[in-house]
Amino acid sequence: MTGRRADADDLAQEAATRAIERSEQATGDDPTGWLLRLTTRLCIDHLRRKKIQRRLSELVDPLHGDEWAIGQVRDETPDAIAVLREDIRYAVVVALQRLSDRQRVVLILHDVCDCSLEEIAQLLETNSNAAKATLHRARAALAAK
Repeated sequence: MTGRRADADDLAQEAATRAIERSEQATGDDPTGWLLRLTTRLCIDHLRRKKIQRRLSELVDPLHGDEWAIGQVRDETPDAIAVLREDIRYAVVVALQRLSDRQRVVLILHDVCDCSLEEIAQLLETNSNAAKATLHRARAALAAK
């Protein structure tokens, strides 16, 4: 599931540890199903965290397809694509810096880190409707710039 042997080994050890710690949760004579669910959820959570960490470090997805190209790309060498990707990252950072602190926090937590509006509202000590309104204003501000 992980695609990497080292990650799989780490997750197998963590699954064994959790299974021992939570053995009272296993029901029935055969705990195989419970153990498979526990291990699968652990792997899925790991993959989600990895995806979020990648998004946080990259800020933008890799450049694929025509939807990213405004004009014709003159040079499709790996170096030129890397420079273009860095330019886009820089533009994203500059755009985010022009938002208010609260708008930036809500936008990054929701769109990059996949936090729910309820989680964001709890972190900001407000309600989910206020967080949703802040997210809407942040997206509108980005669209206007």
